[in-house]
Amino acid sequence: MKILQRPLRVPKRRGAAGQQAQQGEHMGRIVYVHGQFLPEEQARIGLFDRGFLFGDAVYEVTAVIGGRMIDNDLHLGRLERSLRELAIPLALSRREIAGVQAELIARNGLRDGTVYLQVSRGEADRDFLYSDALVPRFVGFTQAKTLTGTKAQQDGISVDLADDPRWSRRDIKTAMLLGQVMAKQAARPRFRRRLAGGERAGDGGRILHGPCHHR
Repeated sequence: MKILQRPLRVPKRRGAAGQQAQQGEHMGRIVYVHGQFLPEEQARIGLFDRGFLFGDAVYEVTAVIGGRMIDNDLHLGRLERSLRELAIPLALSRREIAGVQAELIARNGLRDGTVYLQVSRGEADRDFLYSDALVPRFVGFTQAKTLTGTKAQQDGISVDLADDPRWSRRDIKTAMLLGQVMAKQAARPRFRRRLAGGERAGDGGRILHGPCHHR
């Protein structure tokens, strides 16, 4: 487990009261939205953001203990890979993203908790197909949480196993449409028109659902 080498200078808090004081139970929390640090009450995400409409976005969460980010280089590496696999460009470098995270931690006086990052493909009128000219939307925020010395860590936890319901419950018309977005976009250069094709998923490769069944 790697810890960010340079400690962040943040105010110390003690006990449960300190955890609440860190972010005033979310009042006055500073968040990062599209290049700006803002009070969360002023933060806005567009109605036509593709992350909201299609789930066309990626995220990462980094733990913070004692004001230090844990294994952050691994999280940012995975963030870069996820963006690359979805062909979502991001203007910020890994160093600049780490700077945003550190600034969020400092501005919110976070001692223990998490830093959440999310990057969507951008905003445009609702259409499964997207333009390469879209500008990605990058947001981030902190959450105060107790991550060490918890009862679960001391006593252990019970676990349950369940099948992945995403394709077994394809009867539910959810907004989780990234798979359909990827299928349609992949078909676009081959046929140069909207294609009523099929997606292969599960059940021994049988076609379970066509991406153009979704509107």
